[in-house]
Amino acid sequence: MMQHSTGCQAALLYLAEDKHVEMVLSHGIHEEPLETISASLHTYISDATAGTYEISVGILNEGFTETKYRLIANIKGENVMPIGYVVLIFKASISLTSAIKEALSIITNALFHELTQYEVNKDVELPRQSLREIYHKTNEVARVGGWELDCETNTIFWTDITREIHEVESDFVPTLKSALTFYDIDDSKALITKAVSKARRENKPYDLELRLKTAKGNIIWIRTIGEPEFKNSVCVRIFGTIQDTTKAKEAEENVIQSKKLLENVLNTSTEVSIIATDAKGIVRLFSKGAERMLGYAAEEVVDKCTPDIFHDKEEIQQSVHRLKEEYGQEIDPLRAFIYESILKGSDSKEWTYIRKDKRRITVKLTMSPMRDDNGEINGYLGVATDITDEKKATQNLLIERARLHSFVKHVPAAVAMLDNELKFIAYSDKWIEMYGLEKEDLIGKSHYEIFTNISEEWQEVHRRGLGGEVIKCEEDVWRPEGWSHDQYVRWEIRPWYRSKEKIGGILMLTEDITEAYFQKNDLQQSMRHAEQANRAKSEFLANMSHEIRTPLNGIIGFSDLVLKTELNDRQEQYLSIVNQSANSLLNIINDILDFSKIEAGKLDLDIERYDLYELVEQASDIITYVIHQKGLEMLLNISPNIPRFAWIDSVRLKQVLVNLLGNASKFTDKGEIELKLTPLSNSNKNGEMDIRFSVRDTGIGIKSEKQDKIFEAFSQEDVSTTKKYGGTGLGLTISNRLLQLMGSKLQLTSTPNRGSTFYFDLRIKCEDGQAIPLEGEPNLHKILIVDDNANNRMIIERMLALKGIQTVQAKNGYEAIQRLVDGEEYDVILMDFQMPYLNGIDTARKIRANFKEQPIIFLHSSSEDKTISLASKELSIPHRLIKPIKMQDMYDALLKIKHNNRKGKEPKEKRLYAPPLLTEKSSILFVEDNAINMLLGKTVIHNISPKTTVLEASNGKQALELLKVNLPDMIFMDVQMPEMNGYEATKIIRKEYKNKNLLIFALTAGNLKGEKEKCMEAGMDDFIAKPFVEEDLIRLLEKWSKSIDKHKNAPSIPSENLNPFNIRKLQLVMDFKDLEDPIFKQLINISKKELTKTKDSLELLPAIDNPDLSKIAHKLYSSATSLCMEKLASLASKLENASLSMEKHSLISSLTDEILLEITERLADLNLYSGD
Repeated sequence: MMQHSTGCQAALLYLAEDKHVEMVLSHGIHEEPLETISASLHTYISDATAGTYEISVGILNEGFTETKYRLIANIKGENVMPIGYVVLIFKASISLTSAIKEALSIITNALFHELTQYEVNKDVELPRQSLREIYHKTNEVARVGGWELDCETNTIFWTDITREIHEVESDFVPTLKSALTFYDIDDSKALITKAVSKARRENKPYDLELRLKTAKGNIIWIRTIGEPEFKNSVCVRIFGTIQDTTKAKEAEENVIQSKKLLENVLNTSTEVSIIATDAKGIVRLFSKGAERMLGYAAEEVVDKCTPDIFHDKEEIQQSVHRLKEEYGQEIDPLRAFIYESILKGSDSKEWTYIRKDKRRITVKLTMSPMRDDNGEINGYLGVATDITDEKKATQNLLIERARLHSFVKHVPAAVAMLDNELKFIAYSDKWIEMYGLEKEDLIGKSHYEIFTNISEEWQEVHRRGLGGEVIKCEEDVWRPEGWSHDQYVRWEIRPWYRSKEKIGGILMLTEDITEAYFQKNDLQQSMRHAEQANRAKSEFLANMSHEIRTPLNGIIGFSDLVLKTELNDRQEQYLSIVNQSANSLLNIINDILDFSKIEAGKLDLDIERYDLYELVEQASDIITYVIHQKGLEMLLNISPNIPRFAWIDSVRLKQVLVNLLGNASKFTDKGEIELKLTPLSNSNKNGEMDIRFSVRDTGIGIKSEKQDKIFEAFSQEDVSTTKKYGGTGLGLTISNRLLQLMGSKLQLTSTPNRGSTFYFDLRIKCEDGQAIPLEGEPNLHKILIVDDNANNRMIIERMLALKGIQTVQAKNGYEAIQRLVDGEEYDVILMDFQMPYLNGIDTARKIRANFKEQPIIFLHSSSEDKTISLASKELSIPHRLIKPIKMQDMYDALLKIKHNNRKGKEPKEKRLYAPPLLTEKSSILFVEDNAINMLLGKTVIHNISPKTTVLEASNGKQALELLKVNLPDMIFMDVQMPEMNGYEATKIIRKEYKNKNLLIFALTAGNLKGEKEKCMEAGMDDFIAKPFVEEDLIRLLEKWSKSIDKHKNAPSIPSENLNPFNIRKLQLVMDFKDLEDPIFKQLINISKKELTKTKDSLELLPAIDNPDLSKIAHKLYSSATSLCMEKLASLASKLENASLSMEKHSLISSLTDEILLEITERLADLNLYSGD
């Protein structure tokens, strides 16, 4: 019969086959002598009145090996066979608890009470009911559940406690399968299954700790013990106990975790020394941190010494002496560490530790006594941290503070340092002096205590400073208490920090600027006077500029017109001198005005898209004649990698280049001058490129010690230079200042008597594109370049290489003739005129004598024009190129050579014709008070467009009266006139004729600061500076011909009034002898291809808002204008402006359709002239 009980103290009672009663208690009895247990049991036995019995007390060890200690109790003194055993089993070293004692008392009382009722020699069977009562009472106390597995029927029996552990109902009947499902967690099921199987097969008991999932889903820890019973070598049953050990397991894990945590703390606290001693002071614990701090290993000190070996003996004695004086009793040196900790519970002090390597460190040591359960001291705990660096930092801080005080004290300014409570902690002598506080000791005193009249506004400033804000004032005024006058101060308040984020207080800096304030007032007054004087100067310059330019306008304008008429040599020479002198005077005036603007900082750049090649060629053209007059070579060397268009101030950049070229010409008597453009980088992602502009000469050079001086205003290298070469000395200064505005500067390399190179680098926004628009291909293969100048030969060779033309070079006429004699053949010979030994004309004569059909092009300077002209007629050489050679000019000449156009043509100015803005029906009003300028303006207009009507008015009032009768298409308005100036007149015109699209152009004295702005503000559309010539006027009118629709919507010329194809004008402009001219035929064919290509592009354009539309229209305008197709040019201009100004799609679509129709009609015209 097997019965079970469960509880925190488990017990099992059963009746063996030999009728022995055996009781098993799990958990043991710690340090309880067997004699005591036996005596306790014997007490109950001694009360027996009958029977002979034996009680055995046994203790089972961890392996459950049984050891029995017998106590024989027989009142008759006879030895008899034992009939019962009480076996106590322990698994852990714990004390005998009250629960175990109670269970033991109940069992023994009941057991021996039953035993004494029967004779031992009889057939004894303990009453089952009595055993159940014993079992139930035991279970209630010990909380151990019992179980039994019948191996024959596979049925299972559970006690009530077992059911409670599984959290099932009291009527739950377990099966083997259902019992195992409770272990279906982790590996518990596998472990219990294996243990039960082994018990059944091998008769091996088991004792397992497993996790179990109850019927309510709770996960608990249990301990189950199983004992197999075999009969005839067959297991008939397995029985055992089950106990809920969750709390014990958690307690055990908590103990393990706490021990592990304590061990980790001790091992990982490497920056903290932890030393524990017993009551006698012997070291019992020495942490890893202590090992690290003191250099000893734990085994060197634990159980071997006291902590005094780590201390300075002298320091200990000092502590003993202090304690004796303070507490009035003798203190043992060993107790010097712990005495006050015993009194206070703990005590922290600074001590000096001496490491094993004898190095000393300063520590903060906290001592605490350790007590047992009775409150008795059983040891001491010392925790120390190394504060050596902290002490050193503190000392350094004290030193720095002393330095700070010394620095602040002697700083030559009024400075005060205050803490968070605005108490002075440092201040300068200047502060004391400034506020008359010589008799005050400010340290520790409040700022408000010293300055009692501080306003609420100032207190708010102090609060903001303490909040981390920096507040400053450049000029403030207040009156300190007791002062008879105001004080003007400049002050600043800023926080100072104890650490990175902790504000320690504020720093106040004050400067008395009372004297400076009044000086500033005086200075401002002086500046106002200076500004008034400057305005007067500007007005004077404007007036003088106007007055000087007025006669210059007549001189330059009319001399330019006369020079274009038929003159004899002497007349032309005299008039050229007049024209050049007037231009020189104009340049001097411009230099002075530019310098004035630069000095005043009032010169601005006007950045716009411009043809870079055209700009450079214009700059060289301006100075080429002067250079050639001196017999110098002019080289134009543009790298093929330079893009065509750039965003620049074309006027100012050209001004710099012309100035550099003019200087080079002035200071060079022989050799050459080269204008060169070189890319320094490729275009970046912003479309910008670094370009170097350089002007090289072979002139007198500049000494190194004089090079800086030449950039100073009104300065040249020396007085002799000024006397010999003239000039204002402003040119390089102005150029350098202009370049500074462009983000660059003028640089120089020079060698005396060998020449100079002035250069500057600009980062310019550029637009990639074909450098030179070429019409047609020369289709030549081999050209001979004859020139004594190696640089010029190289430049021409590079130009021709762009078209894939092979070149051969000859450095003089003899070498060129020899190559021809040797049988070499060339499509063309480019022949320089000025060469040593045998000049170009003489060389050409010799070539013509033997190679009559050899095409030759002369290269010459403008000063050699007449000589070359005569030689060209004599030698039938119709084509000439003026140096410096320009790509387009050279390609045009080669095209004509290719088509055997051998008709002579004198180089001359291009024939001027009216821009589309001027027609026979146009009318222009000139408003000018100067009769000379009026005549010049009328003459220029009639030269350009003879049938254009020119109206005249001598001042603004006359112009307004005339407008009432006759409204012109455009007005040229002088700005300075008597009675009513141009500004006033324009404002009235814009007001009274605001619905009229009337163009007004100002006639100004130049680019004086503010003049252009004043013109625009008055309502003028543009301006032209005096003096002007035909080309200036044409450029202005062409500009407005293209942009008129976009800017002012001026009345466009009706398409029906435009000539669709003015073939006679084209013949006149291009100077064709007749319509059978081969070049004319070639032009017609090229034009057909271009127009067809444009027509295809417009028809195939995917969208009318395509950005390519404006480019196509612009190119078409250029082509149509060159072909004298006035109507097509007008339509193309309108389309370009419409696409750029984002006009409505309907307008763009309409213009496109009209252009396509016009192109179709013009192609038909071209077919007639081409003969197709």
